[in-house]
Amino acid sequence: MSTSGSVGGAVGNHCFYPAGDAASRPCIGAQIGYARGSLQARLDAQVAARRSFSVGRPDTLKQVRFSKNELMFMKQNEVLVVTHKHKLTDDPIVRILVGVLFVSVVGIGCYLVGGSCLLGNVLYKSNQALDRREHLPIDQVVIDESPFPDGWIATEPNTDFPPLAPWTSGRDEVAYVSRAFYDPSENPSGVAGITIQRFGRIRQAVNEYEHEVDVTFRVRDEENQTSWIIPESLSSFESSSADRYRYACSTIFSQVQCSYVAQYEVYTVAFHSSLYDTDVFTYTDLLPVFQAIDEHMTSALEEAE
Repeated sequence: MSTSGSVGGAVGNHCFYPAGDAASRPCIGAQIGYARGSLQARLDAQVAARRSFSVGRPDTLKQVRFSKNELMFMKQNEVLVVTHKHKLTDDPIVRILVGVLFVSVVGIGCYLVGGSCLLGNVLYKSNQALDRREHLPIDQVVIDESPFPDGWIATEPNTDFPPLAPWTSGRDEVAYVSRAFYDPSENPSGVAGITIQRFGRIRQAVNEYEHEVDVTFRVRDEENQTSWIIPESLSSFESSSADRYRYACSTIFSQVQCSYVAQYEVYTVAFHSSLYDTDVFTYTDLLPVFQAIDEHMTSALEEAE
């Protein structure tokens, strides 16, 4: 229980709150008075009580009774009654009217913007709402080798779900694709891979994104790995439609690694690359790759119906 002022004494301006309610029940000028009397007076005072609980100071107050607008503090044969000023929002009729007004304002706003928010966007934008739109086949969402340097090759898209770890409770994603990209020359300049997953709910995609970011951008060996940073030649990249995204590069055992992780509504993207020879496959070469990924994901969202 949180209190302001002390229990006892003449009528004064004190604030008393049930445990945990201090933040939500601001003091609004409580009027305090004592009602001294017999045990019967105490019992009469308890008639209006709705709930009771023990207090943290049993040496001062034996028990507290709390009803809508009253607090009764009992100490031996004394009853301290704290009456709060009635608030307009305490009236149930007022609460109903406020609720009706809120729904009406939302409805009018949706009507003015074309009526789509109540019928589609609000339901689908909710993190917990099931995404019932028709999406492009997942293998049409993934990029090809065109944004990579000349000569690079892309493998065929793989849409087979990876095996589940034994400790997982089930699969959240509803579509999956992965693809690898590499330089086939005798002295390859690098290799890369991308994984795209589509989930049934935005919340699931957010969870996967947060997990992927946590795993990807760790520094696992401080002696042999640098911090993850954004190279100057990549700093101009900005996603046009991702809800969340992060990209950075780190040098691990003298080899440069760059990653781009993003969440696009119900999709997650994880792109990882290893730059074997940064004189041939440079940070600048990654910029069109990031842009191509972003463009493909933006198109996938626009095509969803």
